[in-house]
Amino acid sequence: MQQYLSLIFLSMPINALVVLPVLLLKIDKREKIGLAIRLYVLSIFLVASAITIASNCVSNSPSLPVWAMLLSGILFMITLVNYVKYSRKLLNKWKRRILVLASFLILLATRANVADFNYGMSSFTMVWYGTFIFAFLLAYMGTSDVEKLDSLHAGLMSATSQGRVDKSYAPQHEIDHDVHIKGKDVLNDPGASLIERQRYSDAIKKKENQED
Repeated sequence: MQQYLSLIFLSMPINALVVLPVLLLKIDKREKIGLAIRLYVLSIFLVASAITIASNCVSNSPSLPVWAMLLSGILFMITLVNYVKYSRKLLNKWKRRILVLASFLILLATRANVADFNYGMSSFTMVWYGTFIFAFLLAYMGTSDVEKLDSLHAGLMSATSQGRVDKSYAPQHEIDHDVHIKGKDVLNDPGASLIERQRYSDAIKKKENQED
């Protein structure tokens, strides 16, 4: 365990290279600092996740406690969500996506050299790179537009629910009809998308104002 912890902490200064893409952005200095800090912290938890997962998945490698693997994974997800929320205020979809993916590529290249990983197909290396690929996919999906994420959520919910029709973009009279029949109960539907909830909420407020 001490070997892996030292690997994480001793090479943390090299993780600072992940902020290089931020320097190319033409935004306010304070906003650059905010993005750089978030990407740096994100890189730390990504490396921690890769090391803990790889050490627990490879039988001939000294394993770390399961709680360390879970904690690093949870903290990585939290910092990724934090980056996505912050960057969404400053950058368009492709800029925030390229920024985080470029940072991950820099991190992967530098950490592979520092940790003395070769490009062979050892079990530890395969799990290491597999974790990074999974992180790439999460970052790619997470940096999508809100509408696309909401459509994906609606598609998943409609696939798992029987006979439910997504009404995110349904005619307004259908929304008004549902509100008239079900009242505020329409907001309690767990399968409703964010857009549906907002449209139902607006329709309920409009109905209440008309009744007043």
